[in-house]
Amino acid sequence: MNQQTLEPYFRILNRYRLEPDFIEDYGKIKKVYTKQGIFALKQVSYSEEQRNQFMQAVNSLHDKGYRHVVPIYFSSDGRHLQRDNSSSHEFYLMPWIENGQVRADERFVDLMREAARIHKVTEVTGKANHSYFQHFYETSIVNIDKRKLDYERFIERSEKKVYMSPFELLYSTYFVQLMRMEDFAFNTLEDWYEATKEKHFDRISICQGNLSPNHLLYDESGHSYLFNFDRTFTASPIYDLLYFFRKALYHYPQKANEAAGWYKEYTKHHQFTDDERLLLFYYLTQTDKIHRIIHQYQTDRSISEKDMVVRLQRSIWQMQATHTLVTQINEGIQQKKNEALFAENNGVGGESIDNIEVGENNEGTENSY
Repeated sequence: MNQQTLEPYFRILNRYRLEPDFIEDYGKIKKVYTKQGIFALKQVSYSEEQRNQFMQAVNSLHDKGYRHVVPIYFSSDGRHLQRDNSSSHEFYLMPWIENGQVRADERFVDLMREAARIHKVTEVTGKANHSYFQHFYETSIVNIDKRKLDYERFIERSEKKVYMSPFELLYSTYFVQLMRMEDFAFNTLEDWYEATKEKHFDRISICQGNLSPNHLLYDESGHSYLFNFDRTFTASPIYDLLYFFRKALYHYPQKANEAAGWYKEYTKHHQFTDDERLLLFYYLTQTDKIHRIIHQYQTDRSISEKDMVVRLQRSIWQMQATHTLVTQINEGIQQKKNEALFAENNGVGGESIDNIEVGENNEGTENSY
């Protein structure tokens, strides 16, 4: 990095009363060497809403005494964020933590634990909005019916052809599974709506917004620290897990069985209510992504057949993986209920069902819709 390129960083660091000796470029993060130590300077571009959400998350976690996040330093003028006047970018400063070597499976478990703790310590309750629940339910029913109708129309159109395209052939192969998945989502939605009728309070928490094992750092003692709250928002904690599982099972559908263990780790530290869990399962099992791909295939011919086939196949694998995840969790819940009922009927002290054991994987689970 030449002197002209470094000048904006020197100006920002001066507001922290730091004089850099050397700066290494890691994309949006700069590793800054100073006489006071080594720091990480993060470059961000926030909207006004993102900035407010970020500051709320930073301040709330600090006020709640949650210390498993990488700390963000105040500048000399008492602010976390500093704007570079020569650009639209803002910056914040953190200590540089050399990431320790931890196995990938341990990272996922630690990530779920820290996410649960953040959701728990920042939890705020309010009165349940039943009119919104009804509106969401009715709108979702309409969307399910529309997706199923579109799926049926596309299969009819494809089967009339003498030779199907590779995309149409792939779609036809999984059409029955796709329709059964929508039925599964519909039944889950029905159960959710029924559960909300007895709901008096709702709760929201600070969500990290981009949960990833890559956003965990480990110090020399093996303690984990979560960072990157650039996409943070305040909502039901299910949305943090929804985005995490969607992304994880899209890129690694073979980890569906492990994902059930990740969910179990989360629930050790933060329990979902029945309606929260059912809403999470509904979102995970609906097939709106595949629906968008099919619509795109019919309307946007600028994308090659090969690319569309790849998108559809990966989304189908994701669909199968999420079904495996939800099925295993449901089996674990039912098993615990049966054990508790048996213990009650036989006068034996039953084990608490708070920590839900997920079901063991059964052969053929992924395709048994």
